[in-house]
Amino acid sequence: MLSVLGAPANAKQSETLLKIAIVALSDNYEIRQDLENRIVNKLLANHYDAIASHILIKDISNIRDPKLRHKLYANGIHGALLLRSIDVGEKASIISSEEYVSPRAYSSIQEFVSDERGGDFDSRAVVQVSAFMLSEHRATSFWSGVVWLDAPVETRHEGFEKLAELVVFNLNAARGYMRQRMGLAPIIK
Repeated sequence: MLSVLGAPANAKQSETLLKIAIVALSDNYEIRQDLENRIVNKLLANHYDAIASHILIKDISNIRDPKLRHKLYANGIHGALLLRSIDVGEKASIISSEEYVSPRAYSSIQEFVSDERGGDFDSRAVVQVSAFMLSEHRATSFWSGVVWLDAPVETRHEGFEKLAELVVFNLNAARGYMRQRMGLAPIIK
């Protein structure tokens, strides 16, 4: 995931640092703003260079519009992390993610759910997380995965907080692998 792209701000070594935009796909601007801000705040606390997309682009109704990529890229953003709600509610299921990820990724999810959750696919929310590298001419898909909430939450804000923690946890876990895949030096701690 894109978390691998960040490096501690006070690192003494010369490390490549990519600025990433967090894009929560939602028709509700308030929901988008809240979730993006929570994830960005957690990423900044973990030494990533991240910005909420709503600061630069108010309307993301047509996410495939090249003008969006151009605007992000013109603002020094070279990566985007998109979050798309797949299934929400009391009857939400991780199974619903199958059509949103590759067969290999879904097989890994099935294996994890079988091993760690005894085959219990029930969830409260399932969110697809996709990473893209941005250039002047294109957006290239770099990674895609799924996060989910296991337990009920009292408020939307509590749910967003837990989702933000899950996104950052997964980014941190993948940091070394992703830097290696991009040809970047490992982060020295």
